[in-house]
Amino acid sequence: MYKNLPDTLLIERSMMHRMETSGSVLQYLSQFLQTLARTKESAPSFEGFEADLKRQEKVQRHEMAKSIEWITEKIDKLKTSPYAKHPLVEHTIERAERSKNSEDNLPPVILLNSIIVNLQFSVSAVAAFGNDPLFEGWVEIGIAKIDPKGMAPKFPKNSKGLIPVENRWGLAEQIGHGVDCWQVSPLSIGPNGKQSTPPAVYLLYGCFEKFIFPSSVDSVFALSKDIREWREKRNTDPATLLSFLKILSQYEASKKLSKPLFLRAKTVLEAEKLCIEGEIRPYLRQFSLTNSEDHPLSRSQLLNLIDTFLNMLDINITRTIAKRKEAKQSIQAAAPNFDVRVRDKEIAVEWMRKEWAQDNQLSQDTIVDRLVLAILQNRIELEKDYKRSTFEKWL
Repeated sequence: MYKNLPDTLLIERSMMHRMETSGSVLQYLSQFLQTLARTKESAPSFEGFEADLKRQEKVQRHEMAKSIEWITEKIDKLKTSPYAKHPLVEHTIERAERSKNSEDNLPPVILLNSIIVNLQFSVSAVAAFGNDPLFEGWVEIGIAKIDPKGMAPKFPKNSKGLIPVENRWGLAEQIGHGVDCWQVSPLSIGPNGKQSTPPAVYLLYGCFEKFIFPSSVDSVFALSKDIREWREKRNTDPATLLSFLKILSQYEASKKLSKPLFLRAKTVLEAEKLCIEGEIRPYLRQFSLTNSEDHPLSRSQLLNLIDTFLNMLDINITRTIAKRKEAKQSIQAAAPNFDVRVRDKEIAVEWMRKEWAQDNQLSQDTIVDRLVLAILQNRIELEKDYKRSTFEKWL
């Protein structure tokens, strides 16, 4: 099944497959991941997957910062509205600003969604007074209407169409909603020439329809795509699967954490969506339910995910071995009489020289110890294996 996985990992895999419950597997998963990171054969590939994760997190932080800049700019635009200080508007802009500056330790997707919701409230409050040019290019505003319920003034009989509200500020305070203009429909005249229906009068107001987001916001929200898409990526991308296994490995630790105050999940699917977005507690708590059928993953599904990751790891190790073999053959073909020990000595001595340069108080034994550890962890690649005495002689 696996070509180049060391026996250490195969033994641990076999041990997990003998565990009877998904809870037992989850409790052991943290130790298993540590073993993957420490084992000589798997460490380089594991570190490569982790490096991919860190790059993704760095990109997300950058896109999140750009998204906050965009939101800040839009809040500043809302403040330029002549109705920014209106009692129906002012508190919504303040709330949007507070959410933007929130120090809550929320995952980026969830935090950004919260800020966008508050921004939408403030946009709706300003837009109710009419589609201001300040919305151009970043939000689409529609038109809605309110029945004034007997509050409409008396219009001349020939009135029709849109008629500006003389005092939008005051009328909005009176009815508790922003307004833009009156809409008066003409009289309906029957066949006998008499009025059949009275003129209809409504108050029109601007209403929020949708944001026109920049690519940075779309990039942050890309994490919360369709769950099926995310599962497909998890099952094919090593970094994504590693990220998920790390979440699962926090199962035991999550029991000691308090429940999220506002983010609740009614179903396993909702919990999984929150997990994808970064709030892992509702998802992990599902594994503590008495009935195993209510767990997000069955024991067999969990073990299949671990096996899938081991297969990805094995493929990566196999490719690395093939590349090293190819490089070695190329060197031998170019210089058949070349002694690899000469090259190994140069690499080892240069590494020890740099260690000593960073701290010239290090003893020779310490420097050699560090060299041996670096070789075991594959941070240095030598063609041959050497005794410690060889390294001491080179030093």
